[in-house]
Amino acid sequence: MLSSKHIQKLYEGYLKTSIIDFSNYQIPFQQFLLENKKTTQFDASLHTEVNRLGKLVERFVLHQLKNEQEGVEVLVENIQINKDKITLGEIDCILEKDQKPFHVEIAYKFYLYDPENSENEIENWIGPNRRDSLILKLQKMEEKQFPLLYKEETRKQLEYLNIDFEKLEQQVIFKGQLYLPANQELDLKLLKNNKIEGYYYRLEELENYQDAKFYLPKKIDWLLEPHTNVAWLNFEEFEEKINEFHQEKSAPLCWIKTKNSEIHKIFAVWW
Repeated sequence: MLSSKHIQKLYEGYLKTSIIDFSNYQIPFQQFLLENKKTTQFDASLHTEVNRLGKLVERFVLHQLKNEQEGVEVLVENIQINKDKITLGEIDCILEKDQKPFHVEIAYKFYLYDPENSENEIENWIGPNRRDSLILKLQKMEEKQFPLLYKEETRKQLEYLNIDFEKLEQQVIFKGQLYLPANQELDLKLLKNNKIEGYYYRLEELENYQDAKFYLPKKIDWLLEPHTNVAWLNFEEFEEKINEFHQEKSAPLCWIKTKNSEIHKIFAVWW
């Protein structure tokens, strides 16, 4: 169970993550822009049972919408749409901003840029374990998540909730952390306006950091800002743990503390 102090640190880490800027790449929906005007105390008392990163981020987004955005009212959240006892999908959030209604889907992703994946730049942003990608997520939103709104089952449920289906505008809150390959010069164009969170390394590249210290946070702690007060591993201990991850074709996020005490977030990839 996560403590209130721990969840607050996770929330603050979430707030520091930027919404992905797609201004140089046309996507079929608009971003719902969040205003970071203040940081409230996250009410963790109702949320300590959350142990999955995606669900925790949803709670953080909804808290931010309810408590830190002027003119915003969350009408309903996490509406499950069913047909004949089969779940068709879920509507993340319906809200009003300045009395205008929106259907908003929520995403928070970690993407690494693999220049060898494709000749198409946007297709090179992939998940750490190579099982998902930015382009596939955008396609899923366009082809599955947003069309769910127009299902007859959704319309009936919204009518029951007294929400005017016809007036809803669809937008997305898409936050993400982006990582580039270490020691490479790249000329990126499509997402060039975005903050680069860090770099990823193959294990053989990390052998150049034998004198560094390492830490492997649990996945739910990938939101945290790195700090010194953790149980650091030397390179041999780190290498042993990384090999266990890599045997499962899993690429974990890590913290590295260099010999001059700089701390960075990195990914240690198996591919």
